[in-house]
Amino acid sequence: MLETKAAMGKLQDISVNSNNAIQAQLSDQHNQMTRYNAAQSEELQKVLLTELQQQLKIFHSNITEALSEVEAGALFEHVGSLVQGLKVDNLVELINSLTAGRELTIENDDFIQHLGECKVNKIEDKASGQTTEISYRDNLKISSQTFEDGIMKYRMTFDDQGKMTKGEEFDDQENLIFEYHYNSAGEIINRIEY
Repeated sequence: MLETKAAMGKLQDISVNSNNAIQAQLSDQHNQMTRYNAAQSEELQKVLLTELQQQLKIFHSNITEALSEVEAGALFEHVGSLVQGLKVDNLVELINSLTAGRELTIENDDFIQHLGECKVNKIEDKASGQTTEISYRDNLKISSQTFEDGIMKYRMTFDDQGKMTKGEEFDDQENLIFEYHYNSAGEIINRIEY
């Protein structure tokens, strides 16, 4: 029995030592795995950072290219409008010099248009008998008056860009009966009845 107790004690010592050795080995492996995971994580972070930097470079390049195209397009459009403006200005000057002192008339089934200095100065509506006279300043329409049987029916005023700002409607005695105000899109924003 003593031998059995001694054997059991040795077995227990071996078991404890073995257990301690296994725990030390597991702890060492755990530490190695932690270091490995940290290294792998750091390596993965480096790879991801490199990939992100490459994607940002591509994005920056694409944005720069797109902006260059937009700027080139805008420049082309601007130059095109300048050239078009020069062509129109030259054409207007040529027509003005050819038609100086003359009034041109264009007629269709509905209207007779009277032109002078490359602008419509008067429109006669064949159906209603109304005549509209248009006034200009610096080649922009500033007002128009519409008459029926010599009596003013409507008057329109325009801003310095040639856009309608106010309209007035008159009765048969030329008394103001309605006034209309317009926004920059030409829509009525206010109507006043007199």
